[in-house]
Amino acid sequence: MQINIKKKFDYFMLLLIGIFLVTLIISFGVTHNMQQKTEELVDLSKELDFLTNLRTTLLNLNYSLSEFIKSGDEKSRVNIEDGIKNLHRIVASSKTLRLDPDEMKLINYLVKNINKFDGYFNRVQFSSHKTDVTLAHEALQVELFSKTLQQIDEHWYKDFEKIYRAQVDSERAQTFVFHFYTGLFLFLLALFLLIRRLIKKRFILPIIELSKTSFKMATGDLSQRISIKSGDELEELGKNFNLMAEALKDKINDLEAYINKEKKMIRELSILTEFIGYVVSEKDVSVLFKRFIERARDLLKADNAAIDVYSPESGGLFYSTSEQIDLQTVESILRKRGTTCEDILESQELINMEISNPTLQRLYGIRYAVFMPLTSSTPLKAIIILFRKDNPFTEEDENSLFNFAFQAFQTISLQNELAKLAKTDGLTGLYNHRVFQEKINEEVMRATRYKRTLFLLMADIDHFKKINDTYGHQVGDMVLKTVADIIKKNVRQLDFPARYGGEEFALILPETDCDNAYKVGERIRRAVQDHEFRLPDGRTFSVTISIGIACFPIDSKDQEELIKKADSALYRAKEMGRNTVCLYNSMTQ
Repeated sequence: MQINIKKKFDYFMLLLIGIFLVTLIISFGVTHNMQQKTEELVDLSKELDFLTNLRTTLLNLNYSLSEFIKSGDEKSRVNIEDGIKNLHRIVASSKTLRLDPDEMKLINYLVKNINKFDGYFNRVQFSSHKTDVTLAHEALQVELFSKTLQQIDEHWYKDFEKIYRAQVDSERAQTFVFHFYTGLFLFLLALFLLIRRLIKKRFILPIIELSKTSFKMATGDLSQRISIKSGDELEELGKNFNLMAEALKDKINDLEAYINKEKKMIRELSILTEFIGYVVSEKDVSVLFKRFIERARDLLKADNAAIDVYSPESGGLFYSTSEQIDLQTVESILRKRGTTCEDILESQELINMEISNPTLQRLYGIRYAVFMPLTSSTPLKAIIILFRKDNPFTEEDENSLFNFAFQAFQTISLQNELAKLAKTDGLTGLYNHRVFQEKINEEVMRATRYKRTLFLLMADIDHFKKINDTYGHQVGDMVLKTVADIIKKNVRQLDFPARYGGEEFALILPETDCDNAYKVGERIRRAVQDHEFRLPDGRTFSVTISIGIACFPIDSKDQEELIKKADSALYRAKEMGRNTVCLYNSMTQ
C-alpha cells in the first residue's frame, strides 16, 4: 500500500503536534508543581517573618514596659508607644498571610484582645496607683507576653520545619525539573535526529537521486535508471522518469536509425549522381562499366566486384576490379551451386551465397558473393557480382545494390543507346553520314601519316525508286535493312560500313589492296543479288546493287576527292548496266 507525500506530511505534522502537546502538558505540570513548591516556600517564609517580627515586637515591648516601670523615664514611655503601634501594624498585616488554623487562633486572640491590651498599657503608663500599675503589668505578662510568646515559639518551630521540608521539596522539584528538561532536550534532540534521518532517507536522498540521475539523463546518458523505493509520489516520479528515458532512448534509436538510413541514402544518391554525371561525360563503354563496378564495390564496402555484360552488337563482355577474378572464376563459383550466368539472367533471381570452396577462398580472398541480374529498356543485359572476405551481404546491402545498380545500369544502357543513335542510322543500324565523314577524315590522315592505301566503296541499290513505287515504302525500308545486314556480314571487324544517304551506302576499307577491295565489293554485290527478298504476301523478288571503288592516295589526294572518285566509279557502274563493281583506276586505263 502506497502512502502519498501529503499523507506522510500530515502524519508527520500530527506526530509533531502530539509531541508538542505532550511536552507542553508535562512541562506545565512540572512547572506548576515547581510554582506550588515555590509559593508554599514563600508563604512559609512570610509566616516565619511575621512570627519573628511579632515575637521581636512583643519582646521589645515587654522590655520597654519593664524599663518604664523601673525608671519611669520618657524614653521608655516613647518606646512603649512605638511598640504598641508596631504591634497593631503587625496584627493588621496578618490579613495578607496564608496562616494555618492554629496561627489564625493566635491572630484572632490578639485582634480580639488588642483593645484590652491597650488599656493595660495605658494603666501602666498613666495610673498613679502603684497597685493598679502592678496588676496591669501582671495581666500583660500573663495574657499577652507569656501566652502569645509561647504560642509564637511553637508556631515558629513548626513553620521552620515546614520551611525546611519545603526547601527540600523545592530542591527536589528543581532537580526533577533539571533532569526533566535535560531528558526532554535529549529526547527532542534524538527525535530531531530521527526525524532528520527519516526526512533524509524518505525525501532528501530520493530527491538527490532523482536530481542526479535525471541530470545524467538530460545530458544524454539514457542508460541511467532511477531506483527509489519510497512508496509514494517520488517513487512514481522515478518510474515515470525511467519510462520517459526508455521512450526517449527508443525514439533516439529510431531517429539515429532513420538518420543513418538517410545518410546511407544520401551517400547512395551522391554516388549515383556522381556516376551518372560521369556516364554523361564518358563515351567509352568499357570505362563506364569498370567505373560502375568500382562505385558499386565502394557503395557496399565490398572487397571486389565484377560484371558480365551481354550485348547484341559485341556479344559478352567481362570486367573486374581484380585481375585474379575472371569470367572462369565466376562460372566455377556458380557451377558449385548448380547454375550459370545465363540461368540467372533468365530467372532474374538474385543470389546471395557463401562460397564454401576453401581453395577459392584462399586463392581469391573471397568468401561471400552476391549475384544480381540487370536488365534495361535496351537489349543490353548484365550480371553484377560483388565479393567480400569477412562479412556476408545483408538484405539491406541487397536493397542498396539494387537501388544503385538498377538506375546506374539503366543510365549506361540509355547512354549507350543514345551514343549508338548519334552514330548510327536508325533504320539500318549502320554508321550515319556524319560519323562517316569523321571516320573517312581520320582514316585519310592515318593513311597519309603511315603511307598506306585506303579504299572507299560507294554502293547504290539499283532501281530503288521503282521498288518503293511498286511495293511501298515499308518494303523499301525492309530492302535497305537487308542490304545493310548483308554488307555488315561481308566485311572485316576493322572495316567501317555506313549509310551515306537514301539508298546509297559507303564502306571504308583500311589496310588492304586493290584486289581485296574489289573482292569485297564483288562479294557484297553477289550476296545482294542472290538474296531472296520476301513480300508480306509471300511473293519474292530480287534486288541488285552497283558499287564504285576509289583508292587513296592513288586515285585522290584528300578526303573530298576520294569520295568524289568513288562516286564517279559508282556512276560508271550504273552506266555499265548496273549490278556491277567498278574500280576508278580501271576507268582511267
